[in-house]
Amino acid sequence: MSLPRLAKRLELSASVLLRSLSLLGDARIAGRPGPGWVRVWQEEGRWLVALTEAGWAWQRAT
Repeated sequence: MSLPRLAKRLELSASVLLRSLSLLGDARIAGRPGPGWVRVWQEEGRWLVALTEAGWAWQRAT
């Protein structure tokens, strides 16, 4: 899903959404890796977001 579409659906600004997604991805924050539930990447100038396998497993468990 595109980042702008997800932000609009969640009624968040893109910058707030990106900060939130960074906590759900695998980025290291304060020396600790995130859970790796989402992946954010840029393709042909568009920012895209997707659940990873770990994210789908977490979603099924909740």
